[in-house]
Parts: sequence; C-alpha cells; structure tokens
Amino acid sequence: MRNRFFIESAFAYIRTVPVSLAIRELNRLLAFKDIKKNYGLTNLNPILDVGCGDGFWWQLQPEHERDNIFGIDISDTLVKEANKYINAELCDISKDRPFKDRNFPLIVGNCSLEHVEDISTALTNIHKSATQKSCTLILIVPTVHWAYQGYTQQFLLRKFPRIAMAISGALNGFFQHWHVYDYSVWEIILQKTGWRVIDGFGLGNKKSEFLFRLFLPFAFIGFIFKSIIGFYPNKLFKFVPKFLLQPIIILMEWALKNPIVDKNDSSAYELIIVAEKNVTS
Repeated sequence: MRNRFFIESAFAYIRTVPVSLAIRELNRLLAFKDIKKNYGLTNLNPILDVGCGDGFWWQLQPEHERDNIFGIDISDTLVKEANKYINAELCDISKDRPFKDRNFPLIVGNCSLEHVEDISTALTNIHKSATQKSCTLILIVPTVHWAYQGYTQQFLLRKFPRIAMAISGALNGFFQHWHVYDYSVWEIILQKTGWRVIDGFGLGNKKSEFLFRLFLPFAFIGFIFKSIIGFYPNKLFKFVPKFLLQPIIILMEWALKNPIVDKNDSSAYELIIVAEKNVTS
C-alpha cells in the first residue's frame, strides 16, 4: 500500500516541480503519514494545515478525506489553487485565528511557521484553533545546520567559519527564515504558547541529501523558467511516458526509504516536532 502511495505521489510531484523539491516534499509527506499512524492520529478530523500553499500536499488523499482538510495561507493566488484540493481561506496566522467556527484535533505546519515573524502570536492563534480537550500539532521546521550541509559549506565551516556563516545567513535570508532554532529552543517556545512537546525527529538522510544536491542545478534552471513562464518546466513531464520517468522514481524510492532519522542526526535538514495542547494553559 505504501509503495503504491509513494509511486503515485512521486509521479505527481515530478510532473509538477523539480526533482529536488519533490524529494523534500515527499520526505515530509511520508514522515507525516508514518507519524499519524504511529501516534494513532489517522482518524482525527478535521485537520488544519497552517501555510497550506497550493494544497498540492493533499492531492492524493481520497476526496471524502479532503473534505475534512482546511488550509490557510497569506497568498490569495495560492489559496485559490488550494481550493482545488481542500477547503482553504486567506489568513495571516500571526494576526488572526482561522476558521473561527471550527476547532481542530490535528494541526500541521509544513515548513511554514519559520516564515512567520511573530511566532508567539501565531502559535497562540493556532492554540485557539485546537479542540478544547486535546489536539496534536505536527510542526516541520528547518534544522539549525541545514544551510551548512554540503561539502563546500562543511569545508568553509572548518577553515573559514565567518564565510560559512555569512553564506548560511544569506540562504536563510533568501528563504525568509525568521526562526531557525534547535529542538530545545522550539520546546521552550511551544511551551510558552500552550503546547507540550512529546517527541521530535529529524527529516532527511545522506542518501536523500545526495539525490537532492544531484538534481539541484536543474531546480535552479527550473526556477528561472518559472519566473519567466509562470510554471516549472516539469509540468511538461505529463507528456512523457511513465516508463521513461521510472529511473528517477527508483532513485527517489531508494533515497526516501527511511524518511525519519534521529533529531540529532547531522544529515537531517529539518525537524518534525510532535506536540500536544496543554489543557491547563
């Protein structure tokens, strides 16, 4: 079942975004699926996706399940796209509580909250959206050392740390990362906003990182094309027969066989944090 889900998801992604981006998204998707199963969260509905983007993350869920998925984003264009898959609305989580007529037993922030400047207010508003008795929050954020990965950065960090730190800062600035913390800092931030962290893991491994960097030049080319024509050239892959794309799928399956690693693993580029609503707050 998982193999079929992976293959369908992989084909859908590489026909939409560059392979490097597909690797990252699939790693998160597989980890989220595993954590839902391992923590008994599979049947929790409705789900709130904070920073849902275009909603594509949910596109392979059965339609009757997508009826129970609600998403928010600050981009009107992305919200319109997301409404093709889920129930989405325009909302800035750092200013307002979303879907005021609903409460959610499961909330996910898929690489979104690190982009929110006022993280305390955002997490407080998310807490207000949680169901009264209990709620699980699954938060995916970059690790502190994500921008130091790769042979070049590792060399610079050893020999010329100031240069490595300047490059890291530039990368975080380019991606508008307001919040890049280690696990213990996230624990404190979440605790102060009404959440209790119950577990944490790393996302990514040496194999997925190798494949990500192998296809990274094509991702940059794709980004340039998207800025000109409005979409990634990968959308043209829908005209390519599946058997020609199969070698890429096999590589991705090899790299993403174990999507979750220890939170202290040096190859992890993201953290996935599982927290519960503190009912005493």
